[in-house]
Amino acid sequence: MSQVIAFPIAQAAEQHQAGPTSSEIADFQERCLGEYRNRCRSRGLEQAYVEKCVRSVLDFLQWSQTTLATATEADYEAWSAYLAQERNLKSSTQRTYQKGVRQVFNLVVSRRAIQNEAVRLFGQRIELVAHRDNSIVHSSQDESHGERPPLTHDELDHLFASIEVAIDLAEVARPRALRGLLRDNAVLYTGYVYGLRVSELIALTPNDWRQAPDMPELGKFGFLNVRNGKGAKGSGKRHRIVLTTDVEYPAFLQWYLAHVRPLYDRKAKANDPLFLNERGKRLSHSTIQKAFKRLIIAANLDPTRYSPHTLRRSMCQHQMMRAPTELARAQAGHKSASTTQIYGQVPEEHHRKISARLIRKQLREMQGAEEA
Repeated sequence: MSQVIAFPIAQAAEQHQAGPTSSEIADFQERCLGEYRNRCRSRGLEQAYVEKCVRSVLDFLQWSQTTLATATEADYEAWSAYLAQERNLKSSTQRTYQKGVRQVFNLVVSRRAIQNEAVRLFGQRIELVAHRDNSIVHSSQDESHGERPPLTHDELDHLFASIEVAIDLAEVARPRALRGLLRDNAVLYTGYVYGLRVSELIALTPNDWRQAPDMPELGKFGFLNVRNGKGAKGSGKRHRIVLTTDVEYPAFLQWYLAHVRPLYDRKAKANDPLFLNERGKRLSHSTIQKAFKRLIIAANLDPTRYSPHTLRRSMCQHQMMRAPTELARAQAGHKSASTTQIYGQVPEEHHRKISARLIRKQLREMQGAEEA
């Protein structure tokens, strides 16, 4: 690691001849990165993720020929422009690099002992060079206009109605395609009802459902135990509970388990994958993506506007239109309700209808009070 950061350290030493030596700068920087690693280890973050963040910081420092103590916001913004314009990295990759720099600087800036040492060595405090205002935000926070918007209720109904028509036709004219349509319909329906990512869908097993004490009417399908949820900041796979909010889904799932899943593997057990491919193995990402695109086209919807993730977005939007945002947030597993609100994009028309109902309700109450 010392070889990687030797160049910026040497530059800093030359620029501060009356200040710290190269070895002092190296020791200081190593202590800062050590503090970051220790903090991440205590939080249980994955080592691979932590080291990726450290590499991002070292990349920034080497390019800008600075150190953690002398880097400025202007250095960071110039480096960010370099990633986009000269290295031509995708936005998602740029965001990953920037996120690593932000996390390391956030930690060292907050450590009083480190800041005191920076003042002693460099005559200045460490600057918070990277923050949300000068970094690329996550795509889910930058989709107010939505290149891939949620499906409306009408569009969703049309999609599943189109699949039902295809199933009816296959029963007569394309029997070999029937089981694939039945399975793909179940995949999409499950993805929508629970707002699942594709990675979560393919990891499901029948054993992942549990009975909810407050909803005995749903039997053993009261909630879904999602074991393969998306992690954040190197936390690894996350677990969350997703309540069943579609009263028709339990009967549908029982029918699928009894009549469709055995078509792929009659001996499949409750702890085997819920959705199987032609060889009786776990369904893949690409199979779901291809099936979704094929069914979207068959429904005369634009395949460039929608992806399997659209079903997750649609769930968020529809839940927020009929229940408090907190329920949609919990279903999606978002840390913040603000992410869910952007993710769901509740139409303005829906807000106008709610406002109109509230106004009319108040008018009726006022009229009733006057008559009394």
